[in-house]
Amino acid sequence: MRKILTLLTTFLITSASITSVISCGTISPPKIAGRENISTEFTLTNNVIVTDDNMAVEESIFNQAKSEGRISQDLSLDFFEITDAENMVKPTAANTPQTGHVVLTVRQDEDIPYIGSVTIRFTLVKKLSMDISQTVNLKNVWDVTKYENVEELYNDIWEKAVGSFKPETPIDIETYDISGFDLPSVYNTELPVTMFSEYNGKANTPTSLFSGTITFNLNIISYRATVNLKLQQNNLDPKLLYDLVWKKVKQQFSDDHGVSSDYNDYQVEWSDVIEPDIGGNTWLNFLATPNNENIHHYMRVDGFICKDQIELPSTIELSIPIVVTQQERPNVDKDWIWKLAMRKANINGGPALTNFNTTDWQTIFSKNWPNIGRTETVTLRAVNRNTDPMFKGDVKITLKLINQGIDPGLLELDPILLVKSDNHTTDSVLHLVWDKLINNKAWNPHLSRDLVNFKPEDLDRLSNALRDAENSEEWKSYAINISGKQEDAGRDFKITVHGKIKMVNKAIEKDAIIDLSDKTYNFMPRKQFGSDNQVSYLVHQIWGDIIKNSIFTANDEQAFGLSKIQTDWNYFEPIYQQIDEAINKYDASSSDDKIPLELKFSFRNNAIYTGQVTVKLNLTASEPINLDFNLTSSMLPIFIRSLPTTSEDKKELVKNMVNTILYDGIIKNPDLKAQQRNILWQLLSYDTATEEFIEQFNFPTESNPQRELIINIKTSSGQFVNGSFMLKINLIYQP
Repeated sequence: MRKILTLLTTFLITSASITSVISCGTISPPKIAGRENISTEFTLTNNVIVTDDNMAVEESIFNQAKSEGRISQDLSLDFFEITDAENMVKPTAANTPQTGHVVLTVRQDEDIPYIGSVTIRFTLVKKLSMDISQTVNLKNVWDVTKYENVEELYNDIWEKAVGSFKPETPIDIETYDISGFDLPSVYNTELPVTMFSEYNGKANTPTSLFSGTITFNLNIISYRATVNLKLQQNNLDPKLLYDLVWKKVKQQFSDDHGVSSDYNDYQVEWSDVIEPDIGGNTWLNFLATPNNENIHHYMRVDGFICKDQIELPSTIELSIPIVVTQQERPNVDKDWIWKLAMRKANINGGPALTNFNTTDWQTIFSKNWPNIGRTETVTLRAVNRNTDPMFKGDVKITLKLINQGIDPGLLELDPILLVKSDNHTTDSVLHLVWDKLINNKAWNPHLSRDLVNFKPEDLDRLSNALRDAENSEEWKSYAINISGKQEDAGRDFKITVHGKIKMVNKAIEKDAIIDLSDKTYNFMPRKQFGSDNQVSYLVHQIWGDIIKNSIFTANDEQAFGLSKIQTDWNYFEPIYQQIDEAINKYDASSSDDKIPLELKFSFRNNAIYTGQVTVKLNLTASEPINLDFNLTSSMLPIFIRSLPTTSEDKKELVKNMVNTILYDGIIKNPDLKAQQRNILWQLLSYDTATEEFIEQFNFPTESNPQRELIINIKTSSGQFVNGSFMLKINLIYQP
């Protein structure tokens, strides 16, 4: 259902009304029986070319209408049924025009919210296609060792063979569907293979039609050496290790002059070829690219390097911290800590933790468990039971326990104005306090905004304040504690909030006028930039200045204590509409860059405030700000509890990280705030759901649980600020 609605929503590719799809079409009632009426008719500008293939005439006509922009590319012929037609058959003679028409009526289907019919007048012309079938024999043997995928190989074969095509054959590879052989699984042997390029019609024109398949015959070979190297010495010079590996390669190709005996004749990513720890091994899997391809050929090398065991390191200091919560105390995944320790010591296939005595770990964790938002360093001792003869020695592991919780301490909230007629209870006032808290600028987006995920305490203080306020028109103070567990609240959390409440007997009627004409509110003229994402920014920016006015902040103001929460006012929708209309009406060629506005809005709860707030301000036409920031001087750590196994998993994980990246990496970034103090970064929107953004994330693995990334974030188009932000992120996996 969603897909159909999406397709029909985009029916008009110019975003015009349905009745204006065809400039020469007739206008019909916009709705019939609750369904959108799309009835129209038009004549195709160009001839509809048909051939003797199996494509139905109505499909060719429908495709022609799409190509001329008469029908959205997303619509399907399946939405319609043919209710009338004339001459809708392929002409028998070539190059002879045949006119006709067809009436396509929307099917009766509850999933299609449209009604009506589309009449298309057309001219059919039958064309004969040129058969471009041919066979190309490539003589030289192709070395395919370097290719990671067969598509790259196909492209190179095409570039080599295209000069051998017979005349008039289309040479753009995009006009063919290529298939055939795959990269070989048999190595060091010549193999005959065939590649097929079936013409897909993309080069057809009204005067030139082609068909057929090009067949390529060639021989390929892939070179591979499997190395099993056992080292008898320790702490080798890296160059000596590389030489030992390459000697094993040359031994397998001793008679092949295309393989050099010197590894320096190749470009190799040697960083992965490292000496293993004693008792461990290093897997080999690299490509050797010859410096001179006219002398030597490519070579892939796989296998492993192994070495005898040695004593375990006495001390290991973990660089990756362990994230813990209050509810987990004192339980930590000891196996994961051991795995990190063995990785830090470069010990592959090391001893299991069961071979060590760790009975005092629980006590150490319990005594050194970090408080909310704190870090504690602990030292753990693993005493070797000597049950694994491959390893000897005890190990001390030093690591950091981190609680990522949030503890703002004492926070004063905005005053709360109540009215007796609302008959407030402790619970209703608690929810007002909660609204003040989650809308406070100190609130952290890592936390849930739902009160049910938190535990309020000392509510008797709030009850007493409410009781005292009911008996007096004076401000009464309250203070309560609120806590939450990471498993429910998003992070471990505790806070003491305090404020004051006051209860009035009747609604405040006094109107208020707020003059913001001295403030600068920039906008982009629409005719120049055609954007509208800027309006939301302006609406929220203006609100931020409104609530700084004395009617909200001065104790002696009658309206002092009215909510500063935007959603408590009839504000966003009318103000958005007024600003949107003002920008639409602005003449970009005008010499006056100001738009004077007088905005009016009211409070939602008339029992408290019946007055009207009037805001006077000016919008100023301006060019957009284009900014690029390199914020990689600091690293943003992000801990993840799971690893993606599918592309959908990856999208979901990135989605869950976006708030952290935007809040900690941009909105609260001190370097950014120091450079641009006047831009409200939290009000901008960012492109964080695109494939381009998601593909930047290369996740860690269980064997490599830490991955440093440089990512680029862009602001969404159509805003006053166009910017890109380069951030450094440290993804840390902890199951």
